[in-house]
Amino acid sequence: MATEDAAPKNDSGDSDISFVQTKLLVTQREFQASAFDVALRDGNENRAPLEKTHKWFNDQIQELNKMAKNLTFHHERCNAAKLPDRKALEESRKDHAKCRMEENTVNKSNVTPKCAKEKKKACNQMQLVFEDAYCDYAASQKEICTELESCFAAADAAWAPALERLKQLLRYLHYTFISRARLSCLGEAWPTLLVDGSLATASIKMRCKRIPDTSHLQLKYPNKPVRKPCVKRVVPVPGNKGWSDAEYLTKPWKDFVQPVTACRVFKAKCRQAKGWTYIFDFTDKRGKDDIPDGKGEIMKGFDTENAFFMGNRKLKQLDLAKMDTELCLASSSAACIESCQPISANSWRNNSCKIKSFKDPIKKMIAILSGQCAIGHHSNTFMVVDHPIFPKPHADKGWAINSREHRQCNHDIWGTGDYCKGGSGFHVNGWGVTFCPQGMKEILTNNGPGAELSYVTYPKHKWTLDVDTMRIRCKPKAL
Repeated sequence: MATEDAAPKNDSGDSDISFVQTKLLVTQREFQASAFDVALRDGNENRAPLEKTHKWFNDQIQELNKMAKNLTFHHERCNAAKLPDRKALEESRKDHAKCRMEENTVNKSNVTPKCAKEKKKACNQMQLVFEDAYCDYAASQKEICTELESCFAAADAAWAPALERLKQLLRYLHYTFISRARLSCLGEAWPTLLVDGSLATASIKMRCKRIPDTSHLQLKYPNKPVRKPCVKRVVPVPGNKGWSDAEYLTKPWKDFVQPVTACRVFKAKCRQAKGWTYIFDFTDKRGKDDIPDGKGEIMKGFDTENAFFMGNRKLKQLDLAKMDTELCLASSSAACIESCQPISANSWRNNSCKIKSFKDPIKKMIAILSGQCAIGHHSNTFMVVDHPIFPKPHADKGWAINSREHRQCNHDIWGTGDYCKGGSGFHVNGWGVTFCPQGMKEILTNNGPGAELSYVTYPKHKWTLDVDTMRIRCKPKAL
């Protein structure tokens, strides 16, 4: 019996085909060592057997299915963003309501006026905390929803190209599988064609053109995820019409509530540090009037696009004796690099400015720093700071430009009579940073007309750091 690789012989034992035909006669296994199989070589094997070919296709469709599942990755990452937590808001609301109920009880009982006053002060502070928490929640909701919209827009833009690319790969895999099946079909027919001259090649071609079953090479495409609900605009908020009535009107303690503090318009240009309460925060947008010019407006507090001050009423309620307080200067154009100095009672220097609103020297300094007092120049130092310099890469720069003043142990901060269009504000001795709510004199700054915070122009030295941000902040002292 002839083996699979033996050539057919006639009755005389001679070969019935020529030498060339013998060389052309290949088995199915040999025929399948095509260029495609060469691409499927495994290790040192020269040819991939048929079962490895099938495994290769199965492996590829599994990889494509993984890619299909990953189509939703970016959308799911967007939806994974946590929405603002209402816990702080709800707790502050309960704390305020509890305090007002206690205040209501205190006022109906036989207590001293001092006791009633202290309770009212405590409840007013809790009201501020609650209203700030409400504003923070609304601002966080808007910020996160805006980020979610942007994230989904980017994910949507990437979805269609990624999906089309996956479909292209699947079409190519089908084409490769069909081509491979047809090649195998032709290979199987080849030995028969060599020995059977009556067999028509046309019928074999027609048979091998049939499209093989590709149902095992299909993908399940995921649906494009839908953006999770996010209420971008929380309304009303403190300061809006109807908010106060909704929160306080039906409460038995409604008559004890102080005027509502509206939510801020201001948005910090440099990130505010966690754990600090910002009393004053201001970034000077060159050419724009960011700070109110009048002393009365500043005392009430202000809230503009680029500047914020809580006002004397709120400042008065802060117990700064139990807090660390700092004055910080920064440059928004230099990655918000910042230099901060503590403000303490020891920083205070007596001067000609009369701040009647406060007895606390720290609060007096804050009032002058915010622009509430017009005082003179050299003889009117109101505070001293300890050699403030900026961190690297600007460690060679301080709050003052003059080299002598920059290297001295302390910097005097005094009035601005010689530098500002109006008298209020402050100036760091040594051609240093100067704050003028009504604008600096143009001849003394390189930052254009109307600059409100800037180094004073120093004729012998060009200072490359643009200090345009000023902040006053406080936080509870560490235990």
